[in-house]
Amino acid sequence: MAKSYLVEDKSFGLVGYGCRVETTGDNIIVFPEDGLRKRVRLVAQKIDLEALAGEIKSFEFNKKDGSLRLEMTDSTGLVKKARLVVRGLKRGRYQISQGKAVESQVVKDVLTIEFTLNQAEEISIGGL
Repeated sequence: MAKSYLVEDKSFGLVGYGCRVETTGDNIIVFPEDGLRKRVRLVAQKIDLEALAGEIKSFEFNKKDGSLRLEMTDSTGLVKKARLVVRGLKRGRYQISQGKAVESQVVKDVLTIEFTLNQAEEISIGGL
């Protein structure tokens, strides 16, 4: 199955396989270009994102505080509810912002979020 990988190479720095990568300050921004835009792996951080419904347009990881920001979309126009699974987050309580809605969840192993796609334009996940 297709997946975008972000690897920290000793010689070349950050390298994206199946994705385009940009950095700004402490932020790493990944733009999946693997065709499906469903899965992203940050190898060094051991974080996996998987869109079970919808597609990942971009994904931003803050190296300093570990927060995530995603933009999701649906190229088919058929998906009404997006579903995202995040593996590899540290255990703890996370604040999840989807549009104007804010909630908190305790993460032990896997964080699963489901939301209407119009709220998915930007999703933020940060530790509390």
